Amino acid sequence: MPHVATMFAVIDAQAAKNPQQYELTRVAASHMPHTAATIAGGIAKQKPAQFAQSR
Repeated sequence: MPHVATMFAVIDAQAAKNPQQYELTRVAASHMPHTAATIAGGIAKQKPAQFAQSR
């Protein structure tokens, strides 16, 4: 399930006071390391001079 869909599921569960909101939050959060790595990689490619030391 894509990250946006999992976040909507969390919001809906929270609004309904559904106890599954905690498990749904865990699932949504599990997507973030991959998302962050993708975004960081793209930024580093666009601005290689700023990130030369981190390689």
